[in-house]
Amino acid sequence: MDYVRLAIPGFFVLIGIELAVARLVERDSYRLNDSVSDLSCGVLQQLGGVFLKTALFAGYASLYAGQRLIEIPIGAAWAWVVCFVGHDFLYYWFTASATR
Repeated sequence: MDYVRLAIPGFFVLIGIELAVARLVERDSYRLNDSVSDLSCGVLQQLGGVFLKTALFAGYASLYAGQRLIEIPIGAAWAWVVCFVGHDFLYYWFTASATR
């Protein structure tokens, strides 16, 4: 779950509260350029994630189209069991070799 994307409306609400409190106490502590800078960093982070996920998907699709060794039938129950056990084995193998 992407908590940053879910928190974006809260960021805008908090910016509004900060602006309102600054005006109520008649203190000029709110700076628009800081808020714009912070929001720009958040937008760039989210856009970077979109581009990264798009590139990964394109790479996986390219590998699947041209480099796959076998084709696993999706509807077969045995295929799901084999993939689950294989994934678990590879994870165990990776973590065991990483701790050496």
